[in-house]
Amino acid sequence: MFEGSGARAHKAGPDQQQQLLEREFRVQCNAMESRTGRWRDVKAFGFDNMAASKVKQDMPPPGGYGPIDYKRNLPKRGLSGYSMFGIGVGVMMLGYWRLFQWNRERRRLQIEELEARVALLPLLQAEHDRRTLRMMRENLEEEAQIMKDVPGWKTGKMNHSPTEAEAEAAAPLHYL
Repeated sequence: MFEGSGARAHKAGPDQQQQLLEREFRVQCNAMESRTGRWRDVKAFGFDNMAASKVKQDMPPPGGYGPIDYKRNLPKRGLSGYSMFGIGVGVMMLGYWRLFQWNRERRRLQIEELEARVALLPLLQAEHDRRTLRMMRENLEEEAQIMKDVPGWKTGKMNHSPTEAEAEAAAPLHYL
């Protein structure tokens, strides 16, 4: 309680303990009064009744306290780790199986589409050729219509072709 009183109060009897506490209380009060210069500060802190009161120490119940539960006591809930791992592996295997099936189906559909394209290719090429021939015929008709007043113009022939002499002179340059 007060500094230095513990060892002496232990060795003394109950009356002597009370006297020691009162003496130390007076010393503490005098020290506080000398610091502040006022006795009412000592009373304000409740030091004037402290020496007169008996201190009752809080003690354990007779027979001591009961044991302290410190172990984990959690109830078992849900599946075990092994079963969850097994379920996870099973779900993954099912997913991979479905993925492989879908890849096979997709590959089969791609092959079918490719075969259909190969089968239709001659028809599509024929349509393209007909369209090209029709466009060329329309171009020739338009050329004949436009150039009908030009003397010596032959429709469909390249009229700006070089003469024989020019062609022979340019022949060696062709292979450079």
